[in-house]
Amino acid sequence: MSRTTAAVLILALAAGCGYSKLAMAAEPEILLKDIKSKDVKVRMKAAEELGEVEGDKATAALCEAALDGNSKVAVASLQSLGKKSPELAKHFTTLVVDSNGKNRIGAIDKIGELADKGKPAVKALIGIAISSIARGDTRGVPGNFAYSAIRAISAIGGCDLSRAPFTRRFAARLG
Repeated sequence: MSRTTAAVLILALAAGCGYSKLAMAAEPEILLKDIKSKDVKVRMKAAEELGEVEGDKATAALCEAALDGNSKVAVASLQSLGKKSPELAKHFTTLVVDSNGKNRIGAIDKIGELADKGKPAVKALIGIAISSIARGDTRGVPGNFAYSAIRAISAIGGCDLSRAPFTRRFAARLG
């Protein structure tokens, strides 16, 4: 038996016996793919295991998954996010759980105040801005989800949104 075959068998055995940290360390890219699966159970398991994976990619995937339409996936993602970044988890929990729009917008603003610590949230914030615009919320004023998300991204330094056509109107007001 070759060393490669032995290593694969050990990882498979470890995963099968509940030692997922060992198997996960070898395959974080699979978890990053699984978190976007159509299967809810696959997304939940990936969310749980991503809490043990180091790095911003895993944290970013958990931020996005916290906004999942399935509450079980969102909760699993928020719990794992809490292990990796308690500050982000706190604000994403408010964003996901609180029904008060002002509190949710405040959570987005707080994510922006995290600066570099908020960088893993940029893709999720872009998603919030896009979905807000898709719902017809194009006012570009404070107190609006798209405006707040774009302002938070700008504060984090995630990307220059002034060049994106759908955000020029909002970016111009950020001044």
